[in-house]
Parts: sequence; C-alpha cells; structure tokens
Amino acid sequence: MANGETKNVLIVGGTGTIGSGIAKSLLVKGYNVIVASPNEDKYRAVFGDKIDRCHFLKLDVTENENIIAEIISNAFARFGEIGTLIYAAGVHSNASFYKVDAECFDNALGVNLKGCFFTCQKFCLELERHSYQGKIIIINSISAYNPSLLPGQISKWGVRGLIAGMGQFNKDIIKVYGIAPHMIGDGVEMGTTALEYVVLKTIDIIEDRGALNSGETILLGE
Repeated sequence: MANGETKNVLIVGGTGTIGSGIAKSLLVKGYNVIVASPNEDKYRAVFGDKIDRCHFLKLDVTENENIIAEIISNAFARFGEIGTLIYAAGVHSNASFYKVDAECFDNALGVNLKGCFFTCQKFCLELERHSYQGKIIIINSISAYNPSLLPGQISKWGVRGLIAGMGQFNKDIIKVYGIAPHMIGDGVEMGTTALEYVVLKTIDIIEDRGALNSGETILLGE
C-alpha cells in the first residue's frame, strides 16, 4: 500500500466477476473494502456473512441521482475517507440489432454510462467537500474501441469519453483511470489469467505503480 494512502476502497458492482475478484485481492492486502450492490443476498453468497474489513453498501446505480448522492455521502460519514472508487458495474445483452428494444437500450446505458457518470460525480463532490484526494478506476471494455450496434457496447464508447474527460478535470483532487479488458461481466466467460491481470493492474493503479496518466485507459488486448 502506498505511503499515506487511505485503506478504504469503494467497489461499485463488487459482487460481479471482476468486482469481487478485485475486492478479494484487496482484502488479502489489508484494505477495507466497501462492496456496493443492489443485492445483499448476492453479496452474502459471494463474500459470506462476516468477513473482516469487508462491508456491504446497498446501492442501485439506476436510482435517482439524489439517492446516489445520499448513499455516497452516508458512506463517507460511516467509513471516513474513501481514497478509491472502482466502478465495475455493467450489464450486457446479446440481442441482435433488430431485437434491441427501448428497455434493453435504457438498461444498458442506465447502468454502464448514466450510473457511472452520477456515481463518479457524487464521489468527486464528497472528496471536494471533505478536502480529500482520491482516485477513480473505471472498468470499461475493449468494445469501446470497436464499431458496434449493441447498446452495452455503445455505452462503453460513452464511458471511454467520460474517463478521458474526467482525467482532465480537477486533477489536484481526483485522478481517473480506465481498464479495458476484452470480455467483462457476469455471464461472460473470462479466463483466470485475464481476470488476474485486471486485478493486478487495478492494484498497481491504487498503489501508484506504473506511469499511467489521469484520463488514460489500459487496454488488455483483444
């Protein structure tokens, strides 16, 4: 752990394949991990009932932005300084172009892009309010760099822009990074080696290893 870094890490989507992998590795390294998810039963299925330094935070990123703000604010009040936000929430659909309907489209953009935007916004506001410094790590996808007709993949283009834009915003307070693996999400196969690489790169960013600039994304191959 980097000298002077707070040990509190908030992982949104922390019960998913990537989020839980990151959470478990951080717990082993001595961090306090706050797992944000709308489903406490899934949290308990993944992490068990009682794990030292692992805490559940009920958060649905599709809620109204004011509710997200209240939940993030309450997390700072409960846990103190939170030095890193990891946004690993995401939904995917294999529906063909002609089969995509409004519900499918809104759900993908609501979780992947809108939810990411407002969660990051509220986290930054809390950092500023408390005069803290912090990092945001957004798990994106290599699909943000490829043409697509699917809402989940289209949303990743927006996330790519958000990472780049936030990387230039108030860098004295917040630094923002992206990690874009080839395949992500529950129900999508990811090899152990690929998942481990995402976890290792996430920890490298948290602990200030490597020469990544704020606003940059690590591409983990196709």
